[in-house]
Amino acid sequence: MTVQNACGNVQPQFLTRDALFTSQLARIHTFDGITHDKALEILYDATVARQLETTREPIPRHQWGKYFELPVMSVNDVAGYYGLKAKKIKTVISGVPSYLKELFEGGLLVLRDKAIEDACKQLGTPLTTNELILLPPQAVLRMCLFLPAIPTVVATVDTLWNYAVSEELSETTSADWEKTCYRYRAIHCDRISDRELVECLVKAKELNLYPYVQHFGQQDCLKTWSSLFAYEGEFPPPRGDFYRKKHTWLDRISDVCLRE
Repeated sequence: MTVQNACGNVQPQFLTRDALFTSQLARIHTFDGITHDKALEILYDATVARQLETTREPIPRHQWGKYFELPVMSVNDVAGYYGLKAKKIKTVISGVPSYLKELFEGGLLVLRDKAIEDACKQLGTPLTTNELILLPPQAVLRMCLFLPAIPTVVATVDTLWNYAVSEELSETTSADWEKTCYRYRAIHCDRISDRELVECLVKAKELNLYPYVQHFGQQDCLKTWSSLFAYEGEFPPPRGDFYRKKHTWLDRISDVCLRE
């Protein structure tokens, strides 16, 4: 994205708070360096800031579950954190315009089949028969940019922007955003055998890596698993390691879902 000055010359746009709402490129660049641990810190700081703002208004309650040691919230929990109805959160995930691609990069999990039963046991929640949507910290944080400007949302956006300024992201330009956005891996997939798939599933669960496989490709691809096991950084991975494919809400059955 570029802007023109008074003389009509094209100039790069610097990252602003407003750009986080209007530019997908700006959002991707901003979140590229935010790990789940850092997102947890930002969300916590936002809650503290909100508590300092008011002594009368109750602060929305929220809680994290653990899915293979990854902190996650259900749709209802995310709604509780932001003080909204679960229907609004579901609309952001599956509605039009769809923000699924960005939430997917933030680690959003859509579980189906036996994966649901396993998750419900770990989270201590009643079994559901349809699909289970879980949001880890970065995906919960990304949500603040797609929600109405109620106090908790505003406090979270403010804290996110303070982080961006402290990391000097406000000094980056649209040229930087484009470099980040087009830095991803396109992989050629060699289909995995059933025996190898079972072995990879077992290994990923033993290492608590199972929730992250979707960042590296589809589960039936051998290279997906080899990339996951070779990765030594924090999650979610930066754009250079991230597997990128066009996603729509209908793709969730094959590309986004964790299933067994």
